[in-house]
Amino acid sequence: MNSIWYWIMATRTRIVTAVLVVAVLLGFVIYKLWKKLGKQKFTGKPIGTAPEGFKWVIQKYGKEYAQTLERAMRHETAHFTSGQWLATGTAGMEANPRDNEKYPFGWGSLDKFAKAHGLGPDDFFVKRFNDAHTGVPTNYIGFKQTGHFVMFMAWFLATVRKGNIYAWNSLDATKQARYKSLVDQVQIKFTA
Repeated sequence: MNSIWYWIMATRTRIVTAVLVVAVLLGFVIYKLWKKLGKQKFTGKPIGTAPEGFKWVIQKYGKEYAQTLERAMRHETAHFTSGQWLATGTAGMEANPRDNEKYPFGWGSLDKFAKAHGLGPDDFFVKRFNDAHTGVPTNYIGFKQTGHFVMFMAWFLATVRKGNIYAWNSLDATKQARYKSLVDQVQIKFTA
C-alpha cells in the first residue's frame, strides 16, 4: 500500500512540475508577442496590403489626399502590376548611391518614419534593377509590407514635401505640372 502511495505522490509531483514549466514557457511566448505587437503604434498589427495602407491614409490625411495619392501610386506602378512594385512593394524608391546597402539607405526620412511607426531595419530591403529610363543598374528600397510603403509615401509627401503629392516625381515645378496632368487622369479603386 505504501508503494502505491509513493508512486501517486511522485507522479503528482512530476505532473505539477511539467505544468509549471509549460506555464512559464507559455508566459514567455505571450510576453514576447505582446511586446512585439505593442511597437505597432498605428493599429497594433502590420499594415500588410496597399488597400489597408490607404485606409490608414484616409483616417490620417483625408479622403481627397488618399485619392490623389492612389492616382500617383497607380501611375508609378502601372496599377500595382509593375515588376518593380511586385519585387519591392514601392513606387520606385531609389537608395542613395553613397549609402545604398545599409539601412536607411540614405533616406533619413525613412528612419524617422520607421521609428515613429514601430518599424525597424528588418522591415526593409534593397533590390537591384536596371533603371527604366537609363538602363543603369540601380538599388531600390523595398518594403516587406506594401501597406507600410503606402503609409510612408503619404507621410513623406505630407511632412517632407508639405502635402505636394506631385513632388514625388520631381521638385521642378514644370515637371510637376506635367506629372499632375498625367496623374489626375488615372482611375482609382481603393479610395473611390
